[in-house]
Amino acid sequence: MKMKIHILTIFLSLSAVLSYSQKADYQKANKAYDNFSYAKTSDILLEVANNGYTSVSLLQKLSNSLYFNNEMKEAAKWYGKLFEEVGETALDSEYYFRYAQALKATESYEESDAWMQKFYEANKDDLRGKAFASKKDYLESILSLSRDLQVVNLDLNTEKSDFGTNQYKDELIFASSRLGDKIYQWNKQPYLDLYKATKQADGSYKNVVAFNEDINTKYHESTAAFTPDDEVMYFTRNNYYKKRYKKDDEGVNRLKIFKATKNINGDWSNVESVHFNSSDYSVAHPAINVRGTKMYFASDMPGTIGQSDLYEVDILEDGTLGDPENLGASINTEVQETFPFINEIGDLYFSSNGLSGLGGLDVYVVRDFENKRESNQPLIVENVGKPINSSKDDFGYYENLGTKEGFFTSNREGGKGDDDIYSFKAIECEQIVTGTVLDKNTQELLAEATVTLYSKAGDKIETVIADQAGAYSFSKLTCNEPFLIRAEKTDYIGDEKNFVTLMGDRGYGN
Repeated sequence: MKMKIHILTIFLSLSAVLSYSQKADYQKANKAYDNFSYAKTSDILLEVANNGYTSVSLLQKLSNSLYFNNEMKEAAKWYGKLFEEVGETALDSEYYFRYAQALKATESYEESDAWMQKFYEANKDDLRGKAFASKKDYLESILSLSRDLQVVNLDLNTEKSDFGTNQYKDELIFASSRLGDKIYQWNKQPYLDLYKATKQADGSYKNVVAFNEDINTKYHESTAAFTPDDEVMYFTRNNYYKKRYKKDDEGVNRLKIFKATKNINGDWSNVESVHFNSSDYSVAHPAINVRGTKMYFASDMPGTIGQSDLYEVDILEDGTLGDPENLGASINTEVQETFPFINEIGDLYFSSNGLSGLGGLDVYVVRDFENKRESNQPLIVENVGKPINSSKDDFGYYENLGTKEGFFTSNREGGKGDDDIYSFKAIECEQIVTGTVLDKNTQELLAEATVTLYSKAGDKIETVIADQAGAYSFSKLTCNEPFLIRAEKTDYIGDEKNFVTLMGDRGYGN
């Protein structure tokens, strides 16, 4: 009996020392969590949890820290443990949504959908739940919208974050955390600066240098946009102006959009804050239309539906900005809509994690957005599909229809760093259509029949004469396009057929 008591006393003593150490670490993690240092929080709590101590509060903060820092595989694991600990009904339904998103990022789509169904049943007025319930076949729909594109990870990427592309003349402008001694505690990477790379004769971008010393500071700069005359730029920066770093009442340093103009030496200077910035909310990621009359951006300013909405603002003739207007619930959800881009023909691209997608932020498009918005037509949001989108975060879409260049950013598997910039271009795809002309009744081959190819719109493309075996062919037809063929011959009633060329590099024969 005495021996048993002695062993028990030693065990309790060791347990008390371990518990004290865990509590000290847990207090550090709580402080880091409250300061939005999510990487530090998860590092500490993972060690504590792996040493055998867990609680509901620990599991919540650990899961959330991993989620907010885009470590979705680990987040899914620990959200699962959290629900095992407390059950489904003990937590706010927002945890259903986060768990569903984390599962989706691991391509566990069936399990993710099950949790989104629970989220919808608990929040039937939430736009995220409505979007899911209205399109449960979203995976099939997304695959049908996917395109044949060649996607390339750019050589200029680093092991850090590189994202948010735009073009300025022959330069590619982007944000990167590749250099710098000052560390951003959220993700333990250096603060972002703007960089530029010069286009080479082979179409690649090299010779990366810092964009401009008057633009870059010791805090974050990212996402630049330029007016059509290349004389004015707008960009995102922390709330840091005239060497003053400001936080809101909750201790958060918000993002702002700044404007810079070119001086007589061709340098960017005259940096000033746009009038609708605030220390109480963020304004970020500007994009300018081809006419230079509208700027689109993301913000959580008062009137925002979710965590971040898309807005537009008029650029007036004197260069000043009007009053921002929310793009509305046709586009914005209760979560994030961000990184807008408007192409030369008025298509609006943006990223969202509130619509049905493949996981994380997906890229979406509203075709002919500007004309439809001006004429009050319905705005139809479409997922752009694979390979632009993946189960991870995909954002910062940019395309130049003139040069046929396109870029986007992703933290997908196989990248070089945290976020990488990818280029994309359409794969050249042409097909040959072959066929024969037959007598419908006797199946006799009809030589020298006239065969004409028409477009979907009814425009004549080409006419050929069938050979002695009744054979004909048309070459260099675009893939996945509708056409009409009509065959005619003297003393016969003509016949015609509609067809669609196949996807990819496969031929079409009939």
